[in-house]
Amino acid sequence: MERKKGVWGDSAYIGKTETIREKAPDAVDKADKRGSRNRKPTDEERSHNRMLSKTRAKVEHVF
Repeated sequence: MERKKGVWGDSAYIGKTETIREKAPDAVDKADKRGSRNRKPTDEERSHNRMLSKTRAKVEHVF
Protein backbone atom coordinates (compact mmCIF):
# COMPACT_ATOMS: atom_id res chain seq x y z
CA MET A 1 0.00 0.00 0.00
CA GLU A 2 1.37 3.39 -1.00
CA ARG A 3 1.26 6.16 1.61
CA LYS A 4 0.27 9.61 0.47
CA LYS A 5 2.46 12.49 1.57
CA GLY A 6 0.72 15.41 3.16
CA VAL A 7 1.42 19.05 3.82
CA TRP A 8 0.17 19.93 7.29
CA GLY A 9 -0.42 23.58 8.10
CA ASP A 10 -2.44 25.91 10.24
CA SER A 11 -4.64 28.72 8.97
CA ALA A 12 -1.65 30.55 7.45
CA TYR A 13 -1.51 27.88 4.73
CA ILE A 14 -5.16 28.08 3.66
CA GLY A 15 -4.56 30.21 0.56
CA LYS A 16 -1.36 28.44 -0.46
CA THR A 17 -2.90 25.51 -2.37
CA GLU A 18 -1.35 26.54 -5.70
CA THR A 19 2.11 26.93 -4.14
CA ILE A 20 1.81 23.52 -2.50
CA ARG A 21 0.80 21.97 -5.85
CA GLU A 22 3.85 23.53 -7.56
CA LYS A 23 6.35 22.36 -4.94
CA ALA A 24 4.84 18.96 -4.13
CA PRO A 25 2.37 17.83 -6.82
CA ASP A 26 1.69 14.44 -5.20
CA ALA A 27 1.15 15.79 -1.68
CA VAL A 28 -2.26 16.11 -0.08
CA ASP A 29 -3.08 19.59 1.27
CA LYS A 30 -3.99 19.13 4.94
CA ALA A 31 -4.40 22.79 5.89
CA ASP A 32 -7.22 23.81 8.20
CA LYS A 33 -10.62 24.58 6.70
CA ARG A 34 -11.93 28.02 7.56
CA GLY A 35 -15.41 29.45 7.69
CA SER A 36 -16.29 33.05 6.98
CA ARG A 37 -18.52 35.74 8.38
CA ASN A 38 -21.48 34.40 6.41
CA ARG A 39 -20.66 30.69 6.58
CA LYS A 40 -19.64 29.00 9.79
CA PRO A 41 -17.49 25.86 9.54
CA THR A 42 -19.54 22.67 9.45
CA ASP A 43 -19.24 20.08 12.18
CA GLU A 44 -17.20 17.93 9.79
CA GLU A 45 -14.76 20.79 9.10
CA ARG A 46 -14.44 21.53 12.82
CA SER A 47 -13.67 17.91 13.68
CA HIS A 48 -11.20 17.76 10.76
CA ASN A 49 -9.44 20.91 12.03
CA ARG A 50 -9.36 19.53 15.56
CA MET A 51 -7.74 16.28 14.39
CA LEU A 52 -5.12 18.23 12.42
CA SER A 53 -4.42 20.52 15.37
CA LYS A 54 -3.88 17.58 17.71
CA THR A 55 -1.41 16.00 15.31
CA ARG A 56 0.38 19.29 14.67
CA ALA A 57 0.63 20.05 18.40
CA LYS A 58 2.34 16.73 19.10
CA VAL A 59 4.97 17.46 16.47
CA GLU A 60 5.47 21.14 17.33
CA HIS A 61 5.68 20.47 21.07
CA VAL A 62 9.12 18.93 20.57
CA PHE A 63 10.46 22.24 19.25
